[in-house]
Amino acid sequence: MKVSFLLKTFLGKTTLLKPQKLIEPLLYHHIVADLTKFYEEVRFVAHNLRPLEFLEIGLKKAIENLFDILNSSSDSLFSSKVDKSLNQVPKGLQYHIYQFVLELCTNAQKHSNGKEVQLSIEIKAERIFLDFADNGDSYDAANTPGIGLRNMLRKVESHHGKMAIITEKGFNVKIEIPLED
Repeated sequence: MKVSFLLKTFLGKTTLLKPQKLIEPLLYHHIVADLTKFYEEVRFVAHNLRPLEFLEIGLKKAIENLFDILNSSSDSLFSSKVDKSLNQVPKGLQYHIYQFVLELCTNAQKHSNGKEVQLSIEIKAERIFLDFADNGDSYDAANTPGIGLRNMLRKVESHHGKMAIITEKGFNVKIEIPLED
């Protein structure tokens, strides 16, 4: 069975708990609120265990769906502008771009404390330009990138691309990858 299905099924049942006389109503409501938040986080993870969704619906739509989920379960506003022709680039590169977006969104939620996250992906002059920015706390990821950002850099370089991390006002990652024939 799929892990994502099992997680959603099991955690969906835990939110059906009824208050018991042994638990104070206020405590019960806090527990339910915590479980609901936990459920939404696991639901997000479970959904993204299937990143190949873009093969069925296209990368542009997969990113839009991801941002819809993030907007419904986060205090931040996620917005995107994604070039329609992105669906035409090689599938391996599309997969890596989707992984980049997932990693950057995860970092924004964990480290940023920002209220706005913007993603732009354009194709110009046979190059893909990805620009991800949030308005949250700056942190020195440029000097000490974590595992996720280091993996992103390796994947970008494997496509003969460049990646820059800018932490002056919030957190910004710029990626440029040539489209190869």
